[in-house]
Amino acid sequence: MNRVPVIGCAAPGCVADLTVVRRTNENAGNPYKALVAAEQRDVDLVIVAGQPVYGEAELVNAIAPSFGGAAPEPLPLA
Repeated sequence: MNRVPVIGCAAPGCVADLTVVRRTNENAGNPYKALVAAEQRDVDLVIVAGQPVYGEAELVNAIAPSFGGAAPEPLPLA
């Protein structure tokens, strides 16, 4: 039986938390710096427990069919 790893796998059938942060000239080539220096406008997509919860409408809508076709309501920002 093929089993998908529970931790450390981003693949169909897996549940993940992902954050997509926009790269800028100041942080190009340094993912840590990009994440630490990110502001709200730099966050393109957030997926929690495999569900898109925040992001650019184009990205959220592109993956929404994978989750029943409905884009989520964005989370309130503090």
